Amino acid sequence: MNGGVFFCRQFIRVWIWFFICSASVVAGSYEPDSRAVNAGDAAAQHWERLEGKIPDISVSDQYGRVHRFYTDLVKNKTVAINFVYASCTSVCPVLTEIFRSTREILDARGGGETQLISISVDPSNDTLPRLREFALRYHAGADWFFITADKAEIDMLLKSLGAFSSKRDDHSTMVLIGNDANDRWVRSYGMTPVATLVQMLDEVRIHR
Repeated sequence: MNGGVFFCRQFIRVWIWFFICSASVVAGSYEPDSRAVNAGDAAAQHWERLEGKIPDISVSDQYGRVHRFYTDLVKNKTVAINFVYASCTSVCPVLTEIFRSTREILDARGGGETQLISISVDPSNDTLPRLREFALRYHAGADWFFITADKAEIDMLLKSLGAFSSKRDDHSTMVLIGNDANDRWVRSYGMTPVATLVQMLDEVRIHR
């Protein structure tokens, strides 16, 4: 095996192991720990309001279904949004694995009220078959949308969400978490541990 590929795979496995372990997931159950609560409390000091700032552009998901981004995917929902692309071999597999583990925990709790959205930062190359293969690799269900659109539209969307980068490989590792019904939003930067992400989703859902 090529040495660079081997190193990359090992790097990804280490990151996935670290974040899954930090989630305190045992037999499909989830118990918040003090680290998650403290991290969530710290994030809650930076609530944002995004009313009227999220564009309602036309986007397609991994199955080719067309949606209005705000009206169909965000309006009156609790969502977590991350930013990835299918051919990424560095941070994107880690970010996507974190979302997959989060989805498992939410589903185990009957948490269908939360929607996950992964926006492609490489719409020129992320064709629908590519996105679909990427999504299937992480067992994405019906409430996890991998989104793409024309590059100009995606760029506008990324700018409105504070996640735009002119260089694909320098894209944001931020997760944007919000409850549109309450217009409460918070950002988590870096590789957010699964338990922390679940805690933050719980907080935006109940925050008034």
